[in-house]
Amino acid sequence: MTSMLRRRALPGALLAVLAGSSAGWAMTYHLAVDVPAHLGSVDATPTQIVRSRGTVYTLEQETGIPIGALAQLPDGRWLIAPSEPAPGTGGIFFLPRDLVAVDVTGQVTVYLDGGAAGIPPGTAIDALAAGSSGEIYLSFDVPTTILGQTFGPSDIVALLGGVFTLLWDAAGEGVPAYANLVGLDATYAGPLMTFDVPATLAATEALPGDLISWEGTNSWVLLSRDPSWPAYARLRDFALPPPGGTVPDGQSGSVPLTVMPAEGGTLLLSWGDSCSPGDTDYEVYEGIIGSFTTPAPILCTTGGLTSVAIAPRSVNAFYIVVPRNSLVEGSYGTRSDGTQRPPSPFACLEQTLALACQ
Repeated sequence: MTSMLRRRALPGALLAVLAGSSAGWAMTYHLAVDVPAHLGSVDATPTQIVRSRGTVYTLEQETGIPIGALAQLPDGRWLIAPSEPAPGTGGIFFLPRDLVAVDVTGQVTVYLDGGAAGIPPGTAIDALAAGSSGEIYLSFDVPTTILGQTFGPSDIVALLGGVFTLLWDAAGEGVPAYANLVGLDATYAGPLMTFDVPATLAATEALPGDLISWEGTNSWVLLSRDPSWPAYARLRDFALPPPGGTVPDGQSGSVPLTVMPAEGGTLLLSWGDSCSPGDTDYEVYEGIIGSFTTPAPILCTTGGLTSVAIAPRSVNAFYIVVPRNSLVEGSYGTRSDGTQRPPSPFACLEQTLALACQ
């Protein structure tokens, strides 16, 4: 349950930010707001999920649920804690201590009954992140006692197997008592956070709407700030896209990429499923042997298929299959020395790697 706080190798773009220069680099993530807010060219409401890339915002999905906390599950569904009681089917209400899952069609299912799990009445989940192995990371809006453990409103709590465990002690890391953690993500080495009021964290000043990374004891790094963020709105929570994985290479009995001649001069490519459960589609790149850093996309989607027929564009070609989800692509595989191949300069999507399954 402590994997969220381990330091890991970071994608190159993020390393550039941590080195001290975020100019020109746009982080892609989803968010919700606490009140109707004008973000760029989008008028967002508290029931909508908005996609942010730097200072460019687009509406992603209307959920019909007032969002108090937001995460994205590895299978692509949204995980939401309502900010206020929200009606469900059959006369039931989803409460701020509950979690519901919402798919792309808007279908809502109960993910966690907060009362049954031991979260007391009057407590709301106001920050949320989903792990890759079924664990949930969350924070409460008020001091909350569960089975004798008391968690502060900026503490990070892990929930796994029905057990709540303190994962990160906010007071011990210098978070001031007046600040409340209202946004959380565990995609990178993180955790990434946002707070409800301006907060001084060691030598870093975090504003509402900022994304800030805890880098270890007394070490914080500002990752994202929109200078035009409206002063009247708070970021309810945010979620980075589930990272992309890799297709198997044939080791340990896995299914490798194979290329076979097919009818009409085409080639049949077949491969195994991505190691990341959030990957639902694939891209196919072709390059010329000898120019291994400039493959170009033949297909930016296979419709989720793991076998396609293609018409070769050249002789002496090589092919790479890259898994993807709705927002990012994954690994191009590794070189002989075990390092990651760089993404194509003509890539279909941005790259974010699921480091745990490389």
